[in-house]
Amino acid sequence: MAQTRYWVSYVNANWNSDNWANSSNGAPDGGGPPTAAQNARFDVNGSGNCTLNIALDTVTNLELTNYPATIEFDGNSLRATGTVTLTSGALDDNSGGSVLTVVSTGVNTTFNGRKHL
Repeated sequence: MAQTRYWVSYVNANWNSDNWANSSNGAPDGGGPPTAAQNARFDVNGSGNCTLNIALDTVTNLELTNYPATIEFDGNSLRATGTVTLTSGALDDNSGGSVLTVVSTGVNTTFNGRKHL
């Protein structure tokens, strides 16, 4: 089972900044953003916008649940190789050209928030 990295920033910050933790209500732990073998989860305990500031990143599962903010793709792309659950929050691409790619067997993708990609 893949480890989950939680976005815990209360201010707007970059994806590759030290704003990730191993628990939803944890403090940033210096472990960095999720890797291709890890999950990325955004929830109520990280209310700052997240700007994807790298050309392409890959995670296993991507989950936005009770996330009150926005992931700004900023012209960059994100790839998920597992389940994608988008029940809150927003995905924006102010720069244009961004892509959210889901590559998985038995994909379960849900979306109930705002999407501006």
